[in-house]
Amino acid sequence: QLVEGQTKEVKFSFDTNHGTDDYLKIIEGKTASLIETSAKLGAMASGCKQETISSISKWAWHSGIIFQITDDILDLSSDEKTLGKPSGNDIIEGTYTLPVLIALEKYPEKISKVLSDVSENKVSVNEVINEFNNDEIISESKLFLKTHLEKSESAAKEIDNKTVRNILLDINTYLIERSN
Repeated sequence: QLVEGQTKEVKFSFDTNHGTDDYLKIIEGKTASLIETSAKLGAMASGCKQETISSISKWAWHSGIIFQITDDILDLSSDEKTLGKPSGNDIIEGTYTLPVLIALEKYPEKISKVLSDVSENKVSVNEVINEFNNDEIISESKLFLKTHLEKSESAAKEIDNKTVRNILLDINTYLIERSN
């Protein structure tokens, strides 16, 4: 799944003809599957019951999606010191994440031109980042978090061990708050 997700991301590099459904398939493969597998193996190695393993796996899948969406929002809204890479780096690399794809769906001609100008070095990403990092686009991007947060929290609440359950819920809170 991870390889398929990463391969899809490469396939769609600099492609303005894909949308949010393709993006979700990419992050399900490259991020959610990795986090799910890691959490599942940890639960199995610690001798958890099958029901707990299943709940942790579901929590991790949806938390992986939350992580990636918030990371993609941060790519547009944080500085290089915070990110460890320049803001808008995904755009420069031709990786069009959720906020970019939402902007592209809302304003196809304008955003296609902006992305083309960035890829042809006619304009720097810093000059156009506000096309993607604004209240309208970021708010719509955050709507995608709601369903996954509900499903992740629901799965965590199925876990009998209160300490583990609370740690997983705290991780979700951290993931959501980091994009605010």
